[in-house]
Amino acid sequence: MTPADDAENLMPKIANEDIEISFERLIQALRISKEEAEMKAKQEDGGKEEA
Repeated sequence: MTPADDAENLMPKIANEDIEISFERLIQALRISKEEAEMKAKQEDGGKEEA
């Protein structure tokens, strides 16, 4: 996840949006990014074990 992705998730989507909603959106995006990285690492490790 890049700094630009972080900024995009922190920016309000509507004018009256609460900052907590922005933080929740960022946390969710970070969780998804972490899960994707873990899945990718498992796939790469699995390929090395078979070789």
